[in-house]
Amino acid sequence: MSTSADVSSEQLSAGIVAFTGWGQSKTPRADTAAVEDLARASGIAREALLEEVLTAVSASETLDTTGFDPRSPGAGPEYKRMLRASRPDLTQAATDALASRWFFRRLWLGVDTPRVAPDPAARYFALFAPRGRERVPRALFRRQTVGDRTVDQVLRDVDQWAPDETGRVERAITRYLDSDLEEISQAQAREFEQMVEQRSYRPFTT
Repeated sequence: MSTSADVSSEQLSAGIVAFTGWGQSKTPRADTAAVEDLARASGIAREALLEEVLTAVSASETLDTTGFDPRSPGAGPEYKRMLRASRPDLTQAATDALASRWFFRRLWLGVDTPRVAPDPAARYFALFAPRGRERVPRALFRRQTVGDRTVDQVLRDVDQWAPDETGRVERAITRYLDSDLEEISQAQAREFEQMVEQRSYRPFTT
């Protein structure tokens, strides 16, 4: 069967449903194999479908939810409204699947719980690596103010931060012309943490 690199909105939505296991699994999954199986059955290039699916998942994670309480009455419909405004190309089933995943991660896993207000004391920096004509983030650093001192850290794995013992954050701030790090937004930092969890790295979408 020949394959196509073009992914329709219906195929993308079906890929999201397959990826999350919506309607089949009791808890949301991250099933890349199911997406690849769907791509083969539909005659789509699996890399193209998987990339589109992961981009949509990332979009669902990087919505601006400042001040949004996932436990509040009406939180579900409100989140879906925001997601539909951001990704109107997705079907209702795909929107429901992403919303289920978003709430499960926060209410049950306690992962990346949205802050009621942004943390002005946190600054984030990324190390980029070239991939063809793209620039892909490969490492994430942050500086936080804790009391009266600053704490510089590097992300080692999902929710695992280690001290920045090499002083790369300090150089990025005080000697930025000599630094290989670039300051990024809080939304991009959240997006990178999602990449770490998925073990899949790509250019920022925000």
